[in-house]
Amino acid sequence: MTPAIESTAERRSPSPSTLRVRRHRERRREKLRLLIVEVPEPVIQEASARGLLASEEYAEPWTVIQACHAAQLSDAALDWLMRKEIIRRKQSADVVAILRCISDWLERAE
Repeated sequence: MTPAIESTAERRSPSPSTLRVRRHRERRREKLRLLIVEVPEPVIQEASARGLLASEEYAEPWTVIQACHAAQLSDAALDWLMRKEIIRRKQSADVVAILRCISDWLERAE
């Protein structure tokens, strides 16, 4: 390569497709997957209205997903779980914690 061509190639930034492929390969090396989740706005609004998602958390994908999953449980179900001390109030928006607590509770009941 001539010096003029080499310096031009060095200054050029990689194309978007090149960057996508690099990120894909990096995720694959790290054994990660890229998942895209579409959540209807009404589900997010319902989670927020029920106090499961604060407005400042709308930009945090995992928090939104967890709150939307937790919103699938009725208020009565969440209240029952809290009354029975299976979950704590602070866990009511954390679907992973809810499922873990229910699983632990069921294992103890056997």
